[in-house]
Amino acid sequence: MNADHSSRVYKAFSLLTLGCSLQKRAEQVRLFSSRIILLIPGVTAPVLVAKTGYSQEESLNPTNHSLMPSLHFLHNSLAVTALVALAPQIAQATPTGTWLSQPQIRYHVSSNTLAQAMAAIKQQQYKVVFLDFRNVPDDMQQQVSQAARQAQLKPVVWIQSPQLRSLTVPQLVHEARHTDGLQVDDHYFSNYSRQDFYRLRTAYTKTIYCSIQPFQAQQLPTGGCNQIDVQCYTPSSLSNCLKLADRLQAVTSLSAPGTYQLRQELGQRRFNVFLWPYTNRFLKTASQ
Repeated sequence: MNADHSSRVYKAFSLLTLGCSLQKRAEQVRLFSSRIILLIPGVTAPVLVAKTGYSQEESLNPTNHSLMPSLHFLHNSLAVTALVALAPQIAQATPTGTWLSQPQIRYHVSSNTLAQAMAAIKQQQYKVVFLDFRNVPDDMQQQVSQAARQAQLKPVVWIQSPQLRSLTVPQLVHEARHTDGLQVDDHYFSNYSRQDFYRLRTAYTKTIYCSIQPFQAQQLPTGGCNQIDVQCYTPSSLSNCLKLADRLQAVTSLSAPGTYQLRQELGQRRFNVFLWPYTNRFLKTASQ
């Protein structure tokens, strides 16, 4: 039993105990302007139970049975509230990050919709935005990273296919000069050794995100990744992919529109979505 469930059980028990004792403690009832007011422990405001129509002296008499229907009602209400507190809560997956490709970045900058896009990503409760800055000018990289920060998102450079550019460790670090972290993905782990990664880890002092395909679990370094995500992009193998992500304590990356449609199967897991947006609706709206 986790701490949250224990707390809900304790609160529910307290509510039931309070409800059972109300009928025996009518002398604790105070009346103001012929209204019954209960002072419930832990509740700062007095609770109005019922309007009586009796004088203050008559109503304060503990033998006055006209109080009892109201107390019965409050007792039953507290019992229902206690049962609701004990009921299991519906688990929800937690958004973590999403990606913007180079064409998307150029589109939002040129159409002056960059701030709008970042705000929409933040509204969907994401915390990180992975940015494909290949061949993107320096000033545009700065603009995009700053727009992400202004939307309270963490800008992270997504270093895609570094082997095609034969990027060295200093060059990889340089790719992240305008962001607050860098991501190396499945292409990196297919073409660079663990020693290469450890040299990168030594040279780069900010957050490193590691993204792999399920078959690359054995290629992960034993340390140095601040966050791992597993690319669970195939619906038919989602169940096995989730088990792998759990074993690695990794974020589950979903594909849009593929496995993103199955996100209800994630329970309380964290997830990324590749790419953003999931439909063309935002682009159509932004272009109008």
